[in-house]
Amino acid sequence: HCRCTDDIPISSATEEDRQLRANIAASFQRIAVLHLEDRCQRAVEWALKMRPSIKNFGCFRWCCF
Repeated sequence: HCRCTDDIPISSATEEDRQLRANIAASFQRIAVLHLEDRCQRAVEWALKMRPSIKNFGCFRWCCF
């Protein structure tokens, strides 16, 4: 059963609609984190192939406006 809640403002949403939105958001976040974990793992593997002596990695936050 699929329901579209795009046209329902959150202030007017039922508890069921809010739960549906929360579930969709949680699923998206889970997949996004899994994707980032995969990309980071591949980056580490690539870096270690290029420079096997690497002992530390740094993470930097990039902002786009």
